[in-house]
Amino acid sequence: MGFGKGGMLVLACLGMAAPSFAQSNSGVVLPVLVYNYAKVPAGTLHDAQRHAGHIFQDTAVQFEWHECRVSLSAPQRDPYCVNGLGRKNLVLKILPQSRARAFSVGKDVAGLVPPGEMVSDAYVFYDRLYDMARRQSADVAVLLGSSIAHEFGHLLTGSAGHSDGGLMRGEWTVDLLGQASPGETQFSAEQHQQIRLGALARARRAEGHSLAQSLTAP
Repeated sequence: MGFGKGGMLVLACLGMAAPSFAQSNSGVVLPVLVYNYAKVPAGTLHDAQRHAGHIFQDTAVQFEWHECRVSLSAPQRDPYCVNGLGRKNLVLKILPQSRARAFSVGKDVAGLVPPGEMVSDAYVFYDRLYDMARRQSADVAVLLGSSIAHEFGHLLTGSAGHSDGGLMRGEWTVDLLGQASPGETQFSAEQHQQIRLGALARARRAEGHSLAQSLTAP
């Protein structure tokens, strides 16, 4: 995910293998481990999380946000950051520009998901979103929340591809991210199903991991 020319965002994923799962209509709550390296203000981060959750409200997937420490010298206030269950988690890393430079991506890119099957990490480059919001007089929380939702869409559908419209389009204008056209900031019906299946697969994998741990415990 990132910025294009003329006030446009370019959204991207580095490539993932699409998994295949049995169909189910059940809902699931996914824990999200949040690493706020960019020091996004608490109010902005809360609003962005709420916006991302709103985008997912029709997918039967909800998020449980856990803010984890980003420095060993800081206290770990949320025990889930230590005791969380394996691959059920999504991991959100919000990075400042200094850390964004470590990725081999263009300056227009504002977020990404690494390649691989059943990966869990999503990266968002906050300073680039903040600069875009400032230049376009947009709400940075909306930009951040929409960007988070887009990257989580890649994680849960297992696809690196982009659609011609909706949230998973490859390029954005600030007007679209600001929900000038609400249908343009949602998932398609097919993506809804893929997201539900992906979330259920993570939940089942976590349950299997937990069972294996209990069977091998002394």
